[in-house]
Amino acid sequence: MLVSVNPGLIVWTIITFLVLVFLLSRFGWKPIVGALENREQAIRQAIAEAHQARDEAQKILEAQNKLIASAEAEAREIVQAARETSEQIRREADVNARTESQRLLDQARREIENAKELALRDIRDVVADLAVAGASKILKETLDPERHRWMVDDLVTSLEKSKA
Repeated sequence: MLVSVNPGLIVWTIITFLVLVFLLSRFGWKPIVGALENREQAIRQAIAEAHQARDEAQKILEAQNKLIASAEAEAREIVQAARETSEQIRREADVNARTESQRLLDQARREIENAKELALRDIRDVVADLAVAGASKILKETLDPERHRWMVDDLVTSLEKSKA
């Protein structure tokens, strides 16, 4: 296979190429270079903005981490304060319960003592009445009950003093 070279076609191809290069350099090169430079500038600006946004995001993340740490510390303080308050309330309730139980116990003791004294008075009265009745039967005379009661009370009081 044989290739034939046509010198006229080569000349016209070179002339067309040179005219095209001339036209491109004169009218097209500057806009193409300008567009590339604008694109390059836009890319550099986008990269700078991305770095700035990353730095701001990092600062925001650090601030959020500080807020979270602060909130956690505050939550721990609140929980600790709640525990201390509940412990204090429990202690106060315990003290109040003990005080109330001691008051009720003292009141019950006083009531028992009053009932005991009342029962002893009743027993004295009964004993005095029995003694007067027995003495009346023994002496076969009716004595003054008030006088005998006083004598019996005096005797019971002297007996109590001698026991103590």
